[in-house]
Amino acid sequence: MCVLGARGAAAQPSSAPSIRTSLDRTAVWIADRITFRVDIVCAKGIDILEDDMSKDKLKLEGLELAGSESSRTTDANETTTHTFTFVLTTYRVDAPVLKIGALPVRYYVKRAGQRLQDEAPAGDVQVPAAEIAFRSALQDNPDD
Repeated sequence: MCVLGARGAAAQPSSAPSIRTSLDRTAVWIADRITFRVDIVCAKGIDILEDDMSKDKLKLEGLELAGSESSRTTDANETTTHTFTFVLTTYRVDAPVLKIGALPVRYYVKRAGQRLQDEAPAGDVQVPAAEIAFRSALQDNPDD
């Protein structure tokens, strides 16, 4: 597994969620499956708007979404971890680099009796962009 990036308390205020992303491979052949995972950890009293991580908002260049799933767990310290898993593939041979664009995720301070959608965000954190190399048996320059 290749860890792409993390954002923690040093880069954001202490209440901001931390983000960790990973890819199960850094290079693919045509029709290979790639798993892109995003873990967002929220401290007690903080939550994200999960819709910001919907498959419709994922910015893909040269890649196609083959599947997605999400889960949410809360531990005894009331720390919530949101996990988003996207399965990607490509059938294109014209893109030497495949890209997943950066994605902003809004976070909120939870208040009793309030819905997150009705609150103003406390800020946002960025899911970092990622690149995946494309491998091919075709010649780079067909005129040779």
